[in-house]
Amino acid sequence: MCQQIRSIKIVALVAAISFCAQPAFSENTSIRGQVVWDDDPLRPRKVRMDRECLELRDGQPPKRETVVINANGTVKNVLLYIENPPSGQFPVPKDPVNVRIKGCWPDQHVIAVRTGQTVTVRYDDPILHDFEVRRPPGCIAAKRPLPTRRPSDDFKFKEQRTEVQLKCVIHPWERTWCHAFDHPFFAVSDDLGMFEIVNLPPGKHWLRIWHEEYGERRFLVRTSAVTATPLTLYLSRDGWTDPKYHPPIRTDAQFAREQVTE
Repeated sequence: MCQQIRSIKIVALVAAISFCAQPAFSENTSIRGQVVWDDDPLRPRKVRMDRECLELRDGQPPKRETVVINANGTVKNVLLYIENPPSGQFPVPKDPVNVRIKGCWPDQHVIAVRTGQTVTVRYDDPILHDFEVRRPPGCIAAKRPLPTRRPSDDFKFKEQRTEVQLKCVIHPWERTWCHAFDHPFFAVSDDLGMFEIVNLPPGKHWLRIWHEEYGERRFLVRTSAVTATPLTLYLSRDGWTDPKYHPPIRTDAQFAREQVTE
């Protein structure tokens, strides 16, 4: 599949928010952008499931989410985070991050959480699921009963970890990538390819990008309290290239035209 790839373009808009006499991390600047697919459409393969799970889905297996191209031609599930975050005390959210298992399939493929924040895997199927952490160091299972049918499992990370898999022991195709950080300066691109990292002070920040299929890259972003900087990154089968400044974000109509004319 990698041979079909020309490039992924990441259009990152570094947007300024008003800078007043606040602590360095308090609503100064945000990094906001969109991950754009810059190649022909992909045809993801279907997931191979057992008969019990297929019956829950009326015989229709889901498509693999290793690479997810959204309807508007953007890319979902790209992790972005600041490598040199500002210092400070950042309260851990009390609300859990939920992953729902329905039809033997998780509703989130990539999540990012805070260390100490609960990740709840909820089971909405009438069959047994049993999730575990595939990279155990740094993780505490708040609940690990014997493999019996139950409504959910809870997990917490006590230290920063990336590229951790939450995976079902019974159904190995059920998995979610989990990344835990000891700061709040991270984001995952969504169904529109959008992401935003907020409350950064003006200055230089090392931003790291991770994608399950295409690996990772770090690059320097300069944020300002008074200007907005559009930034484009390119990724091809040869790897990441140096970033370039580029004006904004592809629209649905633009993506449709490009697919017809290319």
